[in-house]
Amino acid sequence: MGNSWWGRASRIGDFGDAAANQRAAQDSLSGRIEHAGTIQLLTASLSHGNPCVRRVAARWLGRSSVATSRLTGLLDDPSATVREAAAYAIGSGEKRQTRVALEAMLARRGGAEAAMAAWALAEEDDSASVPALQRALRHADAPVRRAAAYALGEIADLRALDALSAALRDADAEVRYASAHAIGELDDLEHPPAALLEACRSSDRKLARIAAMTVAELHDPATLDVLIALADMDDRDVRVHVAEALGEIGSLKANAPLLRMLQDQDAEVRRAAAEALGELRENGSRD
Repeated sequence: MGNSWWGRASRIGDFGDAAANQRAAQDSLSGRIEHAGTIQLLTASLSHGNPCVRRVAARWLGRSSVATSRLTGLLDDPSATVREAAAYAIGSGEKRQTRVALEAMLARRGGAEAAMAAWALAEEDDSASVPALQRALRHADAPVRRAAAYALGEIADLRALDALSAALRDADAEVRYASAHAIGELDDLEHPPAALLEACRSSDRKLARIAAMTVAELHDPATLDVLIALADMDDRDVRVHVAEALGEIGSLKANAPLLRMLQDQDAEVRRAAAEALGELRENGSRD
């Protein structure tokens, strides 16, 4: 069984020793196990040497009738391999109200097991975890920081904005990408932070792309000049989103860049620019 059949670009939620060439297989286990002997077998398999066997066992165990106290007890198992698998079991199963135990694991552990605890907190989707995940953005291990940024995006609590903005300058590129994406997921975000606007001009093209997409999707009139500058970005999806944002904002200042975009080599960009120009006719009185 693969670890990321749904096509995630990152490996958040994968076991630390998972092989990349197994990630295309489908992970589609279903059903609820109640048989005591099977639960015992699944629990014993959390220490199996093959990460795919562990993943199957943990996923089924999380969806079984096993007591929540039994799963949280496994978070303190002497084996780091078992602790990581137990966190995955919790995150892949029912909402088991294990936030406190997962937060303790996140704070005390490192590496793959702490990263898995952050992933499980994302699955529990409890805004009470925001402070613990913000602290994890300063963890010594980059995979833990990346998973914490992902979790904050999944929980989507606006209180995380400052911590995620600071993480845009993290030494690890994957942490920066996860943080930029997470900012775009936050509920009720109306204005992009200065750090995200700065990231739009980054020499790191991937970071600049993620940041630009997030800024464009906000349709914030205060970012009009930034959006106009992004209209020439060498990324087709960014240009499409920028054109749509310029039309939504409705400022006549966008007329000239949108006219240039009518000559774009990409048909989808041209379509978006034409539609945006039509919106300028309707919304130009806002200028």
